[in-house]
Amino acid sequence: MRVEKNLAANDITKSLGFCPDEYSVTDSSVIAAALRRAVTINPSISRTTLISSVADPLMSMIGEDYLSQKKPEIEFRSFILNVLLDLTAIGDVVEIQETDESLFVQQKTVYYPGYPSFVTRNNGDVLLLGSLNGYNSPIPWDIQDKVVHRGPLRVIPTFAVPDARHKLIRFGLNEIPGNAWISTPPEEEANKHLVRFDRDLDNRNPEGNLQPLRILAGEDVTYYSGRWRAKKITDNGRFIGRISQAYGSPAWAYLDIAAGQVLKSRFFGSPGSRYRACDEAWRLQSAIDSVRNNPQRMHIKKVSATEKAVCVYSPLPSWLERRWVLLADKRKETGSFSTYRFHTDDVDEEIDFAHKMFWLDVSEEI
Repeated sequence: MRVEKNLAANDITKSLGFCPDEYSVTDSSVIAAALRRAVTINPSISRTTLISSVADPLMSMIGEDYLSQKKPEIEFRSFILNVLLDLTAIGDVVEIQETDESLFVQQKTVYYPGYPSFVTRNNGDVLLLGSLNGYNSPIPWDIQDKVVHRGPLRVIPTFAVPDARHKLIRFGLNEIPGNAWISTPPEEEANKHLVRFDRDLDNRNPEGNLQPLRILAGEDVTYYSGRWRAKKITDNGRFIGRISQAYGSPAWAYLDIAAGQVLKSRFFGSPGSRYRACDEAWRLQSAIDSVRNNPQRMHIKKVSATEKAVCVYSPLPSWLERRWVLLADKRKETGSFSTYRFHTDDVDEEIDFAHKMFWLDVSEEI
């Protein structure tokens, strides 16, 4: 029996806990739920397999917004990857990097469901984390309909369930203190951060024939995806690169390149580090940009008398993402990589924090 595409999409959307009249099967909230479900079914799953487990069943159901593009499958998988990165940044899904510490080479990246838990935001709202096998939500059934989905985030507003914190604790969820959940790295000047990685790279042994898939070489700090390109024979200097490996997604590395040849490499993540490989790479690139007097940027604009939007143009490391998720509503807006809407009482402190810790330059609409 043939099943119509729309009916199948509606059934999948409902099975993940969403109303088809309000959410499409390719909505970021629905994709996030599908990723959580896939991880609970198959813990220790690789990134490629995880993305395929969501993309393959849904590929025949995607709408015209994807089918009108030249490579719809690639675009759809890229979208799923971005949702997965958001989930791992906040700890909703746990990313584990298996590393050979003697070689400093990342061998495999696998994913596990986060333990059912929650964090209380500064405004009293509750941010849900983690999953239970076979369930769309790890919380009591009588407050499940109070959950607000904001992209990959699941939030219980304090006005909807004033005693949500106590209900969740009694139900068995683990409350994560905000300061423990964020856990930022030490403050450091950009030039000192860069020198530390340069010295580490200097001490590495010469490479054989390492061939990066891409390097982060473009100078337009407002166009992240456009900064990536293939290595050229004329390249000289030090670059963040992605290296193919036998298992999982390409590894992140800091590369010393001369005349298009990789002389030395230093792979992320660092042994013993609690941060993702991409977190380390993104922070190092921000330090590089700052030292070269071409810092990455954030743009501030007034939304209302009580709200300001902070637009950023490159990915943020998980420790900064988590801090801002506690305070702000994250959105996707045209022209920026991500946009965070803060209360005006919070925005100045957060701008200063991002400037000191991630060396972002600030511009503001008057």
